[in-house]
Amino acid sequence: MTASAPLPVHAPWDLSAVRKVNGRHPLLMPLLDDQPGLSISMESEPPDVNAASKAAVQLLRSISPLGGFGRSAAQKFIDDRDLPSQAQMMGRPEKDALLFLHTTPFTLGQRPWILHIEEMLTLFEPDIGHGRSMDVAIRDTPIWTYVRALLEDQNCKAVFTHLDHSAQSLGRLFDSNVIADKTHFAPLGHHLPPSLAQKADASWDLKEDRKGAGHFLFTGSWNNHGGSFVQRGGIEIALAFAELVHDYPEAKLTMRTSLPPSIREPFGDLLRKTPNITWIEDPVDDAQLIDLFVDADVFLLPSAGLHSISLLRAMATGAVVLSADAPGVEQFLVPGETGEMVKLFQPNWSRWDPETGLLRQSYKVYEEGHNQAFVPILRDAMADLLDNPQKRQTLRQAARAHVLEHHDVAPWRAGFMNVVQKAFQA
Repeated sequence: MTASAPLPVHAPWDLSAVRKVNGRHPLLMPLLDDQPGLSISMESEPPDVNAASKAAVQLLRSISPLGGFGRSAAQKFIDDRDLPSQAQMMGRPEKDALLFLHTTPFTLGQRPWILHIEEMLTLFEPDIGHGRSMDVAIRDTPIWTYVRALLEDQNCKAVFTHLDHSAQSLGRLFDSNVIADKTHFAPLGHHLPPSLAQKADASWDLKEDRKGAGHFLFTGSWNNHGGSFVQRGGIEIALAFAELVHDYPEAKLTMRTSLPPSIREPFGDLLRKTPNITWIEDPVDDAQLIDLFVDADVFLLPSAGLHSISLLRAMATGAVVLSADAPGVEQFLVPGETGEMVKLFQPNWSRWDPETGLLRQSYKVYEEGHNQAFVPILRDAMADLLDNPQKRQTLRQAARAHVLEHHDVAPWRAGFMNVVQKAFQA
């Protein structure tokens, strides 16, 4: 490879191993668009089954002795990487191409790779994940041992994150200076294509900010997973708005979400019968989603977890964020200045572990139905924004200024480029 040749990066996000942890997630797509100096591919070549099988055997031999958990635990870890996906990752003709993975290290580690994460908890999928970590002694688990080995391996060139807490805690979580030295921080950048950016800019003049009137928006996950309706506070929102609309008949709510089968009948009926609710169950493309943000006065995100791209999109398009106090939200939103935050999470539901930095989190309250005590709190916070149109205007202006100052896409892309260049030099 000559000095001027573009650096080859392969993002195999359409393979089944990566699709199950979000695939082509919109948060990361701006990193791949028109990056000078990089040759980026997302299409996977015919699989190299022999190479993948050999890599699986090699990884099995290297991690089986670790931690004394036995061969079956190591074999499960390898099976979770999905051998057909690994075979396609190894089928690339550019053998020096750098693999770009995200969320979870679904790799056998035999090709040079980099990893993007938000919260560190996702490193341990599918064994341990959101809502399932409250009582876990993470350093006593096989997957902690095996992920540590993957991250310390020389083929793992870098881990980068846009969350301050993850950048500061990753080495501590694994008690590893090697991993700490590979960890990089890049501030998350907000980006819209020019046509959508123009539409978002124009929307500011259309916000009426009338007392007692307002358009609330709730969205589920971008991949339309029904469970996100519950975990993002959809039940509480529906119940709060059903009370609110009687006192504020001009208020509107749009819910872009599917419903899990277990609650489809009762809550589908509620969404259809409550006045002024528009329920969009089918997925929408990015342009349609931005239209929803543009039309909204308030974006409702009383979620059990951090959803940073949704926060930034709302802040950039003038939809005042009403969020819960999930760990990590504080990096993007200042309560009372750039949005509103309602207290939802108690320490026994969601907190950073002081020893490891890992998120200790339980979804037990959602498994039992919903948090009824939160409904009036949320209803009052929504009513406060309806009663105070000047507050909405002040919050949205400050939020937009914050995004422009702290979340421009250029540093986000530059941080990624820096990580790739260092990976090729390592």
